[in-house]
Amino acid sequence: MKAPKTILLLLLLCGQPASSEDSANLEVRQGPDSFDGSDFWIGLIRENLPPPESTQNWNRETAREFSVRIPTGSDSATLVFLKKNCEPVFVSLTSDLLQTGLALDFSCKESLLGRVTTTTGEPISGGTVKLDLSQILDFSPPDPDLSSWVIGEDGFFEIRGLLPGRYVVTVASPDFMPASREVVLIKSDQSQELNFQMDRATYVTGRIVDRYGTIMRGEFDTVVTPPESQTTPIKAEFDLDDNFRVGPFAEGVTVELTTHDVLGRRSHMLEVRPPTEDVLLRLHRWVTLIGTVLNNETGDPVDRFQLTSSGEGRGQQAYDVFAPDGRLKLHADDMSQLVEIAAPGFLLWSSSRYLRLEGRETYDLGTIELEPARTVRGRVTDSSTQLPIEGAELRRIHLQEGVLNRWIYGNVFARTDDDGEFELVGLPSVDGLLSVSVRGYQTKSVTVEDVESYLEIELDQRSGSIKGRLSGRVVSLDGEPLHPANVSIGFAGKRTAEDGSFTFEITGSYRISASAESGRSKVIKGTVENGEHVSDLELVISEIGRVHGTVQGLSEGETATVTVARRGGRVDPNGAFKMRGIPIGEHVARCTTSTGREISRTIEMDETLDLRLDFVFEGANSLTGRVSVAGNPAPSLEVQAIPDERDQAWAKTTTLGDGTFVIDGLTEGIYRVRVTSRGISRRVAVRGDTQIDIDLGSLELSGRIDAPGSVLGVHVYLTGYGTGGSFQQHTTVDASGFYSFTGIAKGNYEVTTHHDKYKETTRSVRISDSVHDFNVFLQPIKRDRTDRDLK
Repeated sequence: MKAPKTILLLLLLCGQPASSEDSANLEVRQGPDSFDGSDFWIGLIRENLPPPESTQNWNRETAREFSVRIPTGSDSATLVFLKKNCEPVFVSLTSDLLQTGLALDFSCKESLLGRVTTTTGEPISGGTVKLDLSQILDFSPPDPDLSSWVIGEDGFFEIRGLLPGRYVVTVASPDFMPASREVVLIKSDQSQELNFQMDRATYVTGRIVDRYGTIMRGEFDTVVTPPESQTTPIKAEFDLDDNFRVGPFAEGVTVELTTHDVLGRRSHMLEVRPPTEDVLLRLHRWVTLIGTVLNNETGDPVDRFQLTSSGEGRGQQAYDVFAPDGRLKLHADDMSQLVEIAAPGFLLWSSSRYLRLEGRETYDLGTIELEPARTVRGRVTDSSTQLPIEGAELRRIHLQEGVLNRWIYGNVFARTDDDGEFELVGLPSVDGLLSVSVRGYQTKSVTVEDVESYLEIELDQRSGSIKGRLSGRVVSLDGEPLHPANVSIGFAGKRTAEDGSFTFEITGSYRISASAESGRSKVIKGTVENGEHVSDLELVISEIGRVHGTVQGLSEGETATVTVARRGGRVDPNGAFKMRGIPIGEHVARCTTSTGREISRTIEMDETLDLRLDFVFEGANSLTGRVSVAGNPAPSLEVQAIPDERDQAWAKTTTLGDGTFVIDGLTEGIYRVRVTSRGISRRVAVRGDTQIDIDLGSLELSGRIDAPGSVLGVHVYLTGYGTGGSFQQHTTVDASGFYSFTGIAKGNYEVTTHHDKYKETTRSVRISDSVHDFNVFLQPIKRDRTDRDLK
């Protein structure tokens, strides 16, 4: 019996009169099967009577025979008896009951049986299992022990005497993250299995210091990914030495940690994976950096770049900047001493003097002029054999203030191809210095006096590095020697002689392959011992097709690559490309540009073994917009523009810090604008400069997946159409069956579940406000007797 929700609880101490109204003693006697000497509680429920606070007491009893003082007025009342591991007993008071007395019997049948383990299956002993009984009883039990059970040895627990209904069961154990599950008890006379897996609790420890190294205390802001792993509040503790400990967190999560103090100072965001020790967070004041970034040749603004600030003892902080009209505005800490700006197609710019930001609110960097980067091309060969060297690495050496240091940014690095040729982007118009290195050869520094010239670079072999020999020849499928052909072994390369032969001096393990106009060979692995000569190695060119053509319509500074049959080739500055080794048959050819534009074609390589293929990017239209969540910017999300017409180019980009995006070079037509990580898309007609804003929504859909057995591995799919466009997301439930979808717009959706052991379900839901507790009960595909009895 469940107490009606309209009644109010009046609990009297045994033998205490009920205010001024008449009362009498009710004799109660426990049955022989119920009495075990354990404690139980007695209370009185009266309808529509607001009891004073002083009368809200419970009476504890242990005797087999006892009396209860009850009112004898006209108001209806009910006695309630609560005993751990037994069903509550509700008795309506009548005049006859005072005459006959009450025979009290408790039912203590099994209700929930389960086991608590780690995520790896190890039993967890110790800790508690708790139930929220207030929803079932309509009042809170007088003793917390009535709704709490101890986890026994090997992780087993047993709960008896529950009424049918829906319960939230929570397990807690030291050094583990709490776990909760919702369970529906169908019948009170039937046991049900409920198992838990708990994540180990981990912590982040360390210190907070100010700019002078003084240890401080502060408040923490934490963001945990995935958020559903955080099943308990996060707490920060400090010891006597002001070392902090923040947590608990589940194993395997990522935590973004930031601290601030009452003076308005805050630290950089630090991303850690607990458990992590000895973290150092520095409190800073923040200064607004402003300035204008221009192309020093044309005077045009540079609106996209990366700004890096650095200071003594604080490392570097990088910021991706989108600055309309070239005007930057961002926050840097007042310990920043140097600033660098790197933009695609330009040389790295560094502040010529130390910044002094202390005590400032704003610092003006003034006008920053970036120098366009130049491209140098050339070839690297062996000085003794004049054969090309494949895999030689070229880096720019940057001279600044008399200090020699090497650095790589963007394409200021190149590696020679199988012809020994290279293309290096990122040199100034004045003299530049290159470092050229490859295994087995002496490193060489080369001065570039004219970036327009073609460099011929020769490397000398290192003495004493060659102690063995490997020789063979390159042949066609018919066994005919191939010349010219390139043979590559590690980073070294050679051309074959007229009879297709080649020789390498090498010791140790190797990977060798060959390429020619007609295709490539397989890679052969082996080992050459000291003084050994491995001869008669045959490399067979087995793939023979050639695809070549042009790419037209690239914008200034935009580069492209073409891929066919898993082979890729870069497009030359004049738009030409070629690839060899394409098998006979049907393939998908794709041309992808550095700005995210892409065209795909289906091609057929036939017996002619030669195919012409041209890609044309014709678009002069643009698509701009902003992606937000509940009105707030949504940065770092990929946005795709996919055309309805298959022969049109599609493009993609990533939202900036303010949620904005720009996609250029589109042709007119209908496009599906898709935010890939959220699965949401909208259709838009692109003509000229077209703008579209997408708000992913602020609503949430969450709930639990229940089943007769474990729900680990259940997949949940949300599909439908909201006010933001079509939508599809996927997730898996956690160990307790919980799932959640956030950032959803209003609309009609379908929730589909999938698991090999349960029948697939699809249910419709209308999301017009934040929706919680959208729960699904799964039916097993093969049901045993226990599962059928639970229905």
